[in-house]
Amino acid sequence: MGAGAVTNVNSDGWRYIFWMQAAFHGATALGLFAFYWPPKVERPKFTLREILWSIDPVGSFLFVTSATLMLLALDWASGAYSWSDAHVAAPLGVGLALLVLFGLYGALPLNVVVSGFRLSQLLIWPCAQQSGKVAPTD
Repeated sequence: MGAGAVTNVNSDGWRYIFWMQAAFHGATALGLFAFYWPPKVERPKFTLREILWSIDPVGSFLFVTSATLMLLALDWASGAYSWSDAHVAAPLGVGLALLVLFGLYGALPLNVVVSGFRLSQLLIWPCAQQSGKVAPTD
């Protein structure tokens, strides 16, 4: 309500909303630092490799790249380029293909991904099985 009142005072009143919010956030931060002391929790120790794999770099790359390409194509469509132009079709097609790959990658069992799964194993394993030489899992 205070922000609405500030905007009704004059045409530049909306600029003071930032300072009002900054004061509220500052007071909240000071209150947390002064009065909130969470209990100590024993957390398991992880190696750097386990930490990096826990953030799922492969899935993150596939999703972010897919979303970026599709949004770029949709932004260009009917604006800078027509829908049938290669500047729109290529990023849209690659983005959709990466989205499908992201879905397939997400459908893999969690224990395969967490245990240090390498994408090359997924690509090589079917070929090795056909030839009778199964690739090692570790």
